[in-house]
Amino acid sequence: MTGPVTLINAFEVPAAADQAFVAAWARARDQLAALPGYGGAALHRALLPGARFRYVNVGRWQSPGHFRAATAAAGIRADTFGFPAYPGLYQAVAAEQRLTNGQAMVTLINPFEVPPAGDHTFVASWDAARAHLSRQPGYHGTTLYRAVQPGARFRYVNIAHWASADAFTSAVADPAFRAAAPVPYPASPALYQPLAG
Repeated sequence: MTGPVTLINAFEVPAAADQAFVAAWARARDQLAALPGYGGAALHRALLPGARFRYVNVGRWQSPGHFRAATAAAGIRADTFGFPAYPGLYQAVAAEQRLTNGQAMVTLINPFEVPPAGDHTFVASWDAARAHLSRQPGYHGTTLYRAVQPGARFRYVNIAHWASADAFTSAVADPAFRAAAPVPYPASPALYQPLAG
C-alpha cells in the first residue's frame, strides 16, 4: 500500500502520569518531525477523566513506508511511552465536512472493533448514524478511517467534530438516534480537545 496515511494511536494513561506522558509524546513528535514523510501530529486529551483512552495521537504520514522508516530510525515503538498503546495506520474511507464559523469545537474519536467479515454491516450502520447525526445542531463533519494493516485492534476509527460537548450529548441521547443507527460492534467513544500539535 502506498500513498498518504493517518496514524491514530490511542493511549491508556492514568491521570497521575499526564505530565510524564505529554513530555514523552512531545519528545517523540520532535524526533519524528525531522524525518522524511512526516506530515504533522496532534495530541488530543479526553474531556472526561474516565475515558478508556485519555489521550489519542492523530498524525499524518506521506506513506506507510515513511512511517515505518521514521519510527525505526527514531527507535519509537508501541511500548515507548510505558502505557498501553493501540497504534494503527489508516486511510479515510468516507468523509463529510462542513464549513464552520470558527466556533469552539470538540472532537469525537471512536475506535471500533470490527472483524473483517463485519465490514459491510459496520459501514452501513455507521452511515445510518452519520446521516442521522448530520441533521443535528452542532454537527460539523466526520471522517471514517479503516486500518491499512491486517490485525489492527481497531479496524475502524471515526473522528467527528461538534460545536460543543452539549451538542454531541444531546444528539446521541435522542431515542431516534439509537433506534435509527445501532452499531453492533464494540466501540470506545470519547470527546477530546487538541492539547498539543
